[in-house]
Amino acid sequence: MATAELINQSNSTMFNTDEFLIDTRLQVVFDMETSDPDDFITLLFLLGHPMVNLKAITIVPGTPDQISFLRYVLDRFGRSDLPLGIFNINAKPGLSKFHLKLYPNVSIKESREALDGSDVLLKYCDEKTILICGGPLKNVAKAIQTGQFKLGRLVAQGGFAGD
Repeated sequence: MATAELINQSNSTMFNTDEFLIDTRLQVVFDMETSDPDDFITLLFLLGHPMVNLKAITIVPGTPDQISFLRYVLDRFGRSDLPLGIFNINAKPGLSKFHLKLYPNVSIKESREALDGSDVLLKYCDEKTILICGGPLKNVAKAIQTGQFKLGRLVAQGGFAGD
């Protein structure tokens, strides 16, 4: 087989998303952090894209300021129904100045309204789900350690150039 044919065959397999479509929408769970803007921008894309069914969000570490901020944003998108999972509610505050500047006139009160991140991943991920990760994979690692974790595809992004 020629090299071009191999690459073409590999790309068609690697980027085929049909297996993750339910009612013409990709089934997605998003694992994120909020120490810089990139994950937040990804979240906005996922919330607004008509071909994405965002099933759940997990946050690392998952501090009360992060939970509150995400609850506020989800409410603005009419998605307050989305489950939020966290890794460590007692970590130091994890919301960057970038996020606070986005909504300067909004008072975001701290919230503890979240579930265990690994439990959320175990419940909402399956063989038809794409898990997109933008932060440290702590929720994912904890879910894998249970021996019960199932997933269709993992897409991970790392690194950031700055605010």
